[in-house]
Amino acid sequence: MSVLVEYYRPELIKVNDFISLISLVKEKEEKASNSSSLEDSFVEGKVVVFNAKDGRVINSNLDVTYKFPYPVYVNKVSVPKEIGETVKFDDFPINVENPVLGVNVDFSKVPFIVVETSNGYKIVARSDVEEAKPVKEKPKKAKTKKKKRAKKSAKKRKVKGKSSRKG
Repeated sequence: MSVLVEYYRPELIKVNDFISLISLVKEKEEKASNSSSLEDSFVEGKVVVFNAKDGRVINSNLDVTYKFPYPVYVNKVSVPKEIGETVKFDDFPINVENPVLGVNVDFSKVPFIVVETSNGYKIVARSDVEEAKPVKEKPKKAKTKKKKRAKKSAKKRKVKGKSSRKG
């Protein structure tokens, strides 16, 4: 089965002090025949995209905060300026011809960002990046009222004969 292998060089695009995009600059393209061994291989500092009839596989060892499922074209990035009943945004237009694979965001300075891509809008929040840890509730033990019971009378052993008393 023939596979088209594309090699990309990641390029950092700084949007502002706490947001940057990882753009992909195409370096070379080649056809390969054995797809199973290639899809497991990683090239250090590069992004490798395998295009086959059954789908697309992206291999990268990039350290990004949020990674898109596949490269997209980004038009603008919006950062919340005021959050109240309505949210006001600061827009940062992006003028890049290359596709973008990921976004680096410092969530200590901004709660979320909105990325306008060629496929629509994507809201990137801390919950998209970090796994949600479930909070375990400890089951509360209900106090049960103890029922008052009558005392049992002590039974004396009935002795029937002298032979049963001898031990």
